[in-house]
Amino acid sequence: SILEAFKIDIESRRMSRDGKQGAIISRLEVMAKEIDEGPVWQTPQWKVRAVRVDHLPGSLGYRIDTEDHSVVFSGDTRPCPALVELARGADLLIHEVFFSPEFESTGAPFGRHRRFVHPDWLHRVRHTKAYEVGKIASEAGVKKLVLTHLWSNEGEERLKKEVAAYFSGEIIVGHYLLSVYEKKRSSRGSI
Repeated sequence: SILEAFKIDIESRRMSRDGKQGAIISRLEVMAKEIDEGPVWQTPQWKVRAVRVDHLPGSLGYRIDTEDHSVVFSGDTRPCPALVELARGADLLIHEVFFSPEFESTGAPFGRHRRFVHPDWLHRVRHTKAYEVGKIASEAGVKKLVLTHLWSNEGEERLKKEVAAYFSGEIIVGHYLLSVYEKKRSSRGSI
Protein backbone atom coordinates (compact mmCIF):
# COMPACT_ATOMS: atom_id res chain seq x y z
CA SER A 1 0.00 0.00 0.00
CA ILE A 2 0.98 3.65 -0.29
CA LEU A 3 1.46 3.93 3.48
CA GLU A 4 4.07 1.17 3.42
CA ALA A 5 5.82 2.72 0.42
CA PHE A 6 6.22 6.05 2.27
CA LYS A 7 6.65 4.67 5.79
CA ILE A 8 10.17 6.10 6.27
CA ASP A 9 9.10 9.53 5.00
CA ILE A 10 6.02 9.61 7.25
CA GLU A 11 8.02 8.58 10.31
CA SER A 12 10.69 11.20 9.65
CA ARG A 13 8.02 13.91 9.60
CA ARG A 14 6.76 12.78 12.98
CA MET A 15 10.11 13.66 14.56
CA SER A 16 10.72 17.02 16.17
CA ARG A 17 13.56 19.24 14.96
CA ASP A 18 15.83 17.97 17.72
CA GLY A 19 15.17 14.36 16.68
CA LYS A 20 12.88 13.46 19.57
CA GLN A 21 9.42 12.00 19.27
CA GLY A 22 6.45 13.83 20.71
CA ALA A 23 6.58 17.20 18.94
CA ILE A 24 3.49 18.84 17.45
CA ILE A 25 4.39 17.09 14.22
CA SER A 26 3.80 13.77 15.99
CA ARG A 27 0.08 14.38 15.55
CA LEU A 28 0.52 13.93 11.82
CA GLU A 29 -2.15 11.49 10.77
CA VAL A 30 -1.77 10.02 7.31
CA MET A 31 -4.77 8.48 5.66
CA ALA A 32 -4.61 6.97 2.20
CA LYS A 33 -7.29 5.76 -0.13
CA GLU A 34 -6.16 3.26 -2.73
CA ILE A 35 -7.65 4.09 -6.11
CA ASP A 36 -8.04 2.42 -9.47
CA GLU A 37 -9.43 3.57 -12.78
CA GLY A 38 -12.76 5.36 -12.80
CA PRO A 39 -14.01 8.34 -10.81
CA VAL A 40 -11.45 9.41 -8.18
CA TRP A 41 -12.90 12.54 -6.56
CA GLN A 42 -15.56 15.13 -7.25
CA THR A 43 -16.63 18.47 -5.83
CA PRO A 44 -19.14 20.98 -7.21
CA GLN A 45 -16.20 22.80 -8.88
CA TRP A 46 -14.14 19.93 -10.32
CA LYS A 47 -13.86 16.19 -10.81
CA VAL A 48 -10.98 13.78 -11.23
CA ARG A 49 -11.04 10.45 -13.02
CA ALA A 50 -8.33 7.94 -13.81
CA VAL A 51 -7.50 5.23 -16.33
CA ARG A 52 -4.90 2.50 -16.24
CA VAL A 53 -1.93 3.23 -18.46
CA ASP A 54 0.70 0.87 -19.86
CA HIS A 55 3.71 1.19 -17.55
CA LEU A 56 3.80 -0.86 -14.35
CA PRO A 57 0.87 -2.59 -12.64
CA GLY A 58 -1.29 0.05 -11.00
CA SER A 59 0.03 2.97 -13.11
CA LEU A 60 -2.65 5.56 -13.74
CA GLY A 61 -3.26 8.60 -15.90
CA TYR A 62 -5.57 11.35 -14.59
CA ARG A 63 -8.01 13.90 -15.97
CA ILE A 64 -9.20 16.93 -14.03
CA ASP A 65 -12.28 18.71 -15.36
CA THR A 66 -13.77 22.01 -14.24
CA GLU A 67 -16.63 23.90 -15.86
CA ASP A 68 -14.09 25.77 -18.00
CA HIS A 69 -10.98 23.63 -18.35
CA SER A 70 -9.62 20.11 -18.59
CA VAL A 71 -6.12 18.90 -17.79
CA VAL A 72 -4.78 15.38 -18.37
CA PHE A 73 -1.64 13.88 -16.78
CA SER A 74 -0.30 10.81 -18.55
CA GLY A 75 1.96 9.54 -15.79
CA ASP A 76 4.61 7.12 -17.05
CA THR A 77 3.22 5.12 -19.94
CA ARG A 78 3.67 3.55 -23.30
CA PRO A 79 1.13 4.70 -25.88
CA CYS A 80 -2.27 3.24 -24.98
CA PRO A 81 -5.83 3.77 -26.25
CA ALA A 82 -7.18 4.42 -22.75
CA LEU A 83 -5.02 7.54 -22.40
CA VAL A 84 -6.06 8.84 -25.83
CA GLU A 85 -9.70 8.51 -24.79
CA LEU A 86 -9.03 10.15 -21.43
CA ALA A 87 -7.36 13.11 -23.15
CA ARG A 88 -9.99 13.53 -25.87
CA GLY A 89 -10.73 17.26 -26.28
CA ALA A 90 -8.64 18.33 -23.27
CA ASP A 91 -7.33 21.88 -23.01
CA LEU A 92 -3.97 20.69 -21.71
CA LEU A 93 -2.19 17.33 -21.93
CA ILE A 94 0.86 16.87 -19.71
CA HIS A 95 2.60 13.82 -21.16
CA GLU A 96 5.87 12.07 -20.37
CA VAL A 97 8.26 11.56 -23.26
CA PHE A 98 11.28 9.35 -23.88
CA PHE A 99 13.79 11.45 -25.80
CA SER A 100 17.52 10.88 -25.43
CA PRO A 101 19.94 12.08 -28.11
CA GLU A 102 22.64 10.47 -25.95
CA PHE A 103 21.08 7.05 -26.58
CA GLU A 104 21.65 7.48 -30.31
CA SER A 105 25.32 8.33 -29.89
CA THR A 106 26.32 6.08 -26.96
CA GLY A 107 23.72 3.30 -26.82
CA ALA A 108 22.65 4.41 -23.35
CA PRO A 109 20.28 7.13 -22.15
CA PHE A 110 21.64 10.12 -20.27
CA GLY A 111 23.04 9.11 -16.87
CA ARG A 112 23.52 5.42 -17.69
CA HIS A 113 26.50 3.48 -18.94
CA ARG A 114 26.10 1.29 -22.02
CA ARG A 115 27.28 -1.87 -20.25
CA PHE A 116 24.27 -1.61 -17.89
CA VAL A 117 21.74 -1.22 -20.71
CA HIS A 118 20.15 -4.37 -22.17
CA PRO A 119 20.71 -4.60 -25.97
CA ASP A 120 16.92 -4.58 -26.47
CA TRP A 121 16.36 -1.79 -23.92
CA LEU A 122 14.86 0.71 -26.35
CA HIS A 123 12.12 -1.76 -27.28
CA ARG A 124 11.49 -2.73 -23.67
CA VAL A 125 11.25 0.78 -22.25
CA ARG A 126 7.75 1.54 -20.98
CA HIS A 127 7.72 5.17 -22.02
CA THR A 128 6.42 7.13 -25.00
CA LYS A 129 8.72 8.32 -27.77
CA ALA A 130 8.47 11.89 -29.11
CA TYR A 131 6.64 11.09 -32.34
CA GLU A 132 4.21 8.88 -30.39
CA VAL A 133 3.35 11.75 -28.03
CA GLY A 134 2.60 13.89 -31.08
CA LYS A 135 0.28 11.22 -32.45
CA ILE A 136 -1.50 10.83 -29.10
CA ALA A 137 -2.04 14.59 -28.71
CA SER A 138 -3.29 14.89 -32.28
CA GLU A 139 -5.62 11.89 -32.08
CA ALA A 140 -7.04 13.13 -28.76
CA GLY A 141 -7.55 16.63 -30.17
CA VAL A 142 -5.90 18.44 -27.28
CA LYS A 143 -5.19 22.15 -27.53
CA LYS A 144 -1.87 22.39 -25.69
CA LEU A 145 0.83 19.83 -24.87
CA VAL A 146 3.46 19.93 -22.12
CA LEU A 147 6.28 17.37 -22.41
CA THR A 148 7.59 16.04 -19.08
CA HIS A 149 9.78 13.34 -17.53
CA LEU A 150 12.62 14.31 -19.85
CA TRP A 151 15.55 11.94 -20.18
CA SER A 152 17.90 14.61 -21.46
CA ASN A 153 18.55 18.34 -21.38
CA GLU A 154 19.89 18.21 -24.93
CA GLY A 155 18.07 18.81 -28.20
CA GLU A 156 14.96 20.60 -26.95
CA GLU A 157 14.23 22.12 -30.37
CA ARG A 158 14.65 18.73 -32.05
CA LEU A 159 12.30 17.19 -29.49
CA LYS A 160 9.63 19.79 -30.25
CA LYS A 161 10.15 19.29 -33.99
CA GLU A 162 9.65 15.50 -33.69
CA VAL A 163 6.41 16.02 -31.76
CA ALA A 164 5.25 18.80 -34.13
CA ALA A 165 5.53 16.44 -37.09
CA TYR A 166 2.31 14.87 -35.77
CA PHE A 167 0.76 17.58 -33.56
CA SER A 168 -0.05 21.11 -34.72
CA GLY A 169 -1.05 22.59 -31.35
CA GLU A 170 1.15 24.47 -28.88
CA ILE A 171 4.07 22.40 -27.54
CA ILE A 172 5.85 23.31 -24.31
CA VAL A 173 8.88 21.47 -22.95
CA GLY A 174 8.40 21.19 -19.20
CA HIS A 175 11.03 22.28 -16.71
CA TYR A 176 10.99 22.45 -12.93
CA LEU A 177 8.75 25.24 -11.61
CA LEU A 178 7.11 25.75 -15.02
CA SER A 179 3.80 27.59 -14.75
CA VAL A 180 1.19 27.16 -17.47
CA TYR A 181 -1.45 29.83 -17.11
CA GLU A 182 -4.47 30.52 -19.24
CA LYS A 183 -6.67 33.61 -18.89
CA LYS A 184 -10.14 33.14 -17.49
CA ARG A 185 -12.88 32.12 -19.89
CA SER A 186 -15.61 32.85 -17.37
CA SER A 187 -16.00 34.01 -13.80
CA ARG A 188 -15.46 30.43 -12.56
CA GLY A 189 -11.64 30.44 -12.63
CA SER A 190 -8.55 29.62 -14.65
CA ILE A 191 -5.79 27.07 -14.92
